[in-house]
Amino acid sequence: MDFIQYQALWNTILTFFLLISAVILFQISIKGYKIKNTYGATSTLISAVILLLLSFYNNVYGLFPWPYNGFFTWWAGILLILYVGFWGVMKIKEKGESVNNQKNNFYADKNFYQDEISLKMEYYRKSFHLAGFLIILAFYVVCNLVNNAVIEFINDPNMIERYERLWGSLSLYPYTINDPNAIADLTFFALLGTFAFVCFPEYIRVLVGAKYSLYNYLTKAVLRGKEYKSAGPQIFLIIGATTSFWFAQMGWVSYNIAIAAAVVACFSDALAAVIGRTYGHHKVKTLDKSTKSLEGFIAGTGSAYIISMIFVGPVYAIFVAVIFFLLDYFTLPIADNLLNPILLTLGLMLAIDLLGLPIGW
Repeated sequence: MDFIQYQALWNTILTFFLLISAVILFQISIKGYKIKNTYGATSTLISAVILLLLSFYNNVYGLFPWPYNGFFTWWAGILLILYVGFWGVMKIKEKGESVNNQKNNFYADKNFYQDEISLKMEYYRKSFHLAGFLIILAFYVVCNLVNNAVIEFINDPNMIERYERLWGSLSLYPYTINDPNAIADLTFFALLGTFAFVCFPEYIRVLVGAKYSLYNYLTKAVLRGKEYKSAGPQIFLIIGATTSFWFAQMGWVSYNIAIAAAVVACFSDALAAVIGRTYGHHKVKTLDKSTKSLEGFIAGTGSAYIISMIFVGPVYAIFVAVIFFLLDYFTLPIADNLLNPILLTLGLMLAIDLLGLPIGW
């Protein structure tokens, strides 16, 4: 088998990874609808559709060039072995536990899913949103350094033969030093790689049980009741951010827009929730009859404007702030982690088409 065939093989495996993930999420959404968890089921269903579209796109155009499609397959395979291995270890351990211990396990559904979570757990959950800032670090700093380091590594006289034995001629490597295409592709690689990192333990949590999920074992995070029989918030957040960046990869929007949308969706939503619960004294009823606070709205909308202003300038930042406020007030039965980055990106794309002003300052 030559390296052209290997490239097709790795690409096919990546397509099947996305396709199988879509099928699993479809199955999870069905479980959610059966217990009338419309919020979780609908969010999971939309995530499944996005992954299905990504699988088709990869099959036709390819998401990553050779050899990065192979690198991704290796990464996903290692994670699968790790998470399934933990599942197996927990099954073996479970056999040695008494029935009473199993009933009192923290990860029993009655303990793991709660309609109201503590303020401390809210802080803990929202702290993960700060990881959204890593996309800034990845795009503007890390990915260029990684590409340059890879080029230097594979051109080392001691490594050339080993590299070419696995991945073919050095001439097949798609990037050059300080290549802007490498920066974009590797950032997209990091986003999908993060999805692979979080998806396997989520599938195990929903389909098998929370106590078999390595992610939940390590974090001991509590989920809300609406996340029962549903993909978790980290799945929605990474799929939403990945979709925004995918739009940029296809040339629909600039990368600044995609990054602004992802960071606002991560940070501003978390800030609104934390400020609202901590300092929210002026209560506001949203259209879905849920209770939020004026302080939370101000914190979320204000931070959305400030963050987006850095990337798209003060004019388009107004649109970001308005869209964020509307999405926060007109609450839909869909996870805002998933919806916000996508609609912020599409809203900015429409605003740019209407105004025709340059992006930036």
